[in-house]
Amino acid sequence: MKKTILIAVILLIISNMSFGQAAGLQGGFAMQFTKPDGLNYVVDRYNETRSFLTEEMEHFNNLDGFNYGIFYAGEGLWLDMMYTHRSQTRSAVGFDATNQNIERQLRAVIHSFGMGLGYGVTEDQFAFIFGSRLNVGLLKIRTKVGAVDEIRQEDWEDIYDQLHFDLDIHIKIGLPYIIIEPYYSFQLFPSINNMAEVNEVLNPNTLQNDPEEIPFKSNGFGLRFLLYIGG
Repeated sequence: MKKTILIAVILLIISNMSFGQAAGLQGGFAMQFTKPDGLNYVVDRYNETRSFLTEEMEHFNNLDGFNYGIFYAGEGLWLDMMYTHRSQTRSAVGFDATNQNIERQLRAVIHSFGMGLGYGVTEDQFAFIFGSRLNVGLLKIRTKVGAVDEIRQEDWEDIYDQLHFDLDIHIKIGLPYIIIEPYYSFQLFPSINNMAEVNEVLNPNTLQNDPEEIPFKSNGFGLRFLLYIGG
């Protein structure tokens, strides 16, 4: 009971602060419009080498998901820590040798934690910040195969799991109860995320015709919408 009262008091204090000097919680949804060339190369090879497909797998083009974290704003300075989830699922459908309608799903997921720093205007009920955020996390590629009407019950198989680093440059617009953040994300150390490992699992019979280095390449513009308690 005492803990509940203490948390309520802290949130009440935070909710009456301004961007002039504030600390608070933030959470919302983000979209990153990216075309990971390396993963899409694997998708293209999957489609090209399977004439039995009735529905080809589409390219990955938008990694989105929920974000949440904490922030501090004061005297034009903005600091934050953010957890970011980005993912997208694609699928292909075709008849196998037994004439069964089979679906393969492929899912890309990035879980990352970011440290952000920015500077600009932090006034009552308004902020305009130029900043950047370094994100460090894991890139996972998962797949599953099953009959079309049973694919949801199938378990995911993790076929790739590796560190992923990216840096986003953003403009942060803070209004009452909402933060709007357009950004551009640059993948750091792209050679770390070699999609040749994914290609080996999905396209084992055609590896001799494919390169040994297939960087993921997750650069792209994004847009983040966050609600906050604080400011």
